[in-house]
Amino acid sequence: MLAAAKQSKPKVIGKAAELRLIGKAVTAAEELGLLGIADSVSLSQIEKAGLLSKGEALIYDRGAPGTILALGFALAAAGSAAVYAIPDDSAALIAAQAVVGGVSVVGFGAALTGSNLLRKLQAD
Repeated sequence: MLAAAKQSKPKVIGKAAELRLIGKAVTAAEELGLLGIADSVSLSQIEKAGLLSKGEALIYDRGAPGTILALGFALAAAGSAAVYAIPDDSAALIAAQAVVGGVSVVGFGAALTGSNLLRKLQAD
């Protein structure tokens, strides 16, 4: 069982090119104006923060899609529980319910999407 989990590293870049994700990601980043934000961050700052090594470890970890999905479900459950637990006594509390519910829905959607994308990138 452990040997099956310790398979070779997935060919992530080749798979991303095959799925045409690199061009789509650059186009989406341009449309959202994220490239201007990225210009203000240097590669040395990213390296100092350790994001490159963490990102690489995440991409090559075959268990990461399942972990991300589990965290998404946990976030959705926590959001639902918070909405249930927060009373409807005032407008402020109802607004808090809406914010917590919205954040949990967006977080769950991002986790589900990220998990599926990472699973596709890791597919052999």
